[in-house]
Order: sequence, then C-alpha cells, then structure tokens
Amino acid sequence: MLSEQIQRTIVQACVTVTKRGGRGVLVPGNLVLTAAHCVTYTTDGAMVLGDPFIEELQTTQGLVKVRSLAVEPVADIAVLGALDEYDAFEAWCAHTSPVPLCVQDFPLLEPFPVYIFTHTEQWIQARATLIRTDLPSIWAKVPEQIEGGTSGSPIVTERGELSGIVSNTGSGPHQAHCDVMAPRPHLTLPGWVIRRILAEQTP
Repeated sequence: MLSEQIQRTIVQACVTVTKRGGRGVLVPGNLVLTAAHCVTYTTDGAMVLGDPFIEELQTTQGLVKVRSLAVEPVADIAVLGALDEYDAFEAWCAHTSPVPLCVQDFPLLEPFPVYIFTHTEQWIQARATLIRTDLPSIWAKVPEQIEGGTSGSPIVTERGELSGIVSNTGSGPHQAHCDVMAPRPHLTLPGWVIRRILAEQTP
C-alpha cells in the first residue's frame, strides 16, 4: 500500500488540463506528462516550426500556462513545460516535489500492484501486467469503472514511481471492472526528455 507521504507527494504533483479535460503529473526536470489526447497539437508542421501550443493547467497553487514540448500520438503521451520566460508554472514546480519515473523492467505476464489517482481525487488499487517484452505499455486490471476525465492520470508503483499514464479504458457491458492501457513513459518519450528527467531524478 502507498504510504501517506507518497500519496501526498503525488496529489500535490497532479494537475488538471483545463482545455480538453484530463489530468497530468509533474516529473523531474520541470515537466508535466499527460495523455496526448488531452492536449492540442497538429501534424501539419506548425509545431516543428516553433508555433506554441499553449495549455492551461489547474495546479494546487492556481492556474498556470505551459506549452507542448513533445507529443507522441500513437503511444498517447505528451510532455508539457514552461513558456520561454519565467512564469507561474516554474514557481509552482519550485514548490512541488515531482513524481520519479519507474525505469525498471517487470517480469513478463506476472501481475504487480499499481495505484491510480483519478480526476475525482480517489485512489484505486489495480494489478498491472507486462504482456509482451517489446510492448511500450502496460495493461492494468482495475476493480471498478473509471469515469471519463482520468486520462493523463498517473499510475504508480508501491514505491511511488510513475510506471504509466492512463490512456484509454475498456470494459464489457455491465461489468464492474475495467482494463486500462497505459504507455510507459521511459519507453515512449523522446530521448531528450528521458535524459532531462533522469538527470534531475534523485537516485
């Protein structure tokens, strides 16, 4: 079970993406990770040319503005960061402990405990499984339904390390449980993002 201290750290590090809905979580390097479908982006070249795609986040210290730094639509993961000038986002980062990234390998087909912090600020314990060695995502079996709005929320291990980002959920009709697909950040983010996170992450 997650300790109260770990729970508090994760709660403080979570944000709400106000434009399209969904959640996000602060990680080392002053970066927020969320699901790609929670942010606005384009593939017509505008992002490559430097056009800023601005998002607004609700944090524990109020609203802040950030820009999209990287979006991986296939894996459904996105990275948000500060605007060019020092702003309220960096001030919030300075007073908020980030959630460390989980970079360990999990035994194939062996379920392990994870915890999801939903957009309704509830903790749900689930069991996640790595179903293929080359798959950059995990599947979590959740003992209850997850309401819309939890996309982008953190999925953490018992040590409080970020093992996945809620992407999409599925369940059969009238089922009490659901399955969650979650991209694993250290396998789906761009190399420069991983280097930045790990450079700032406390061993």
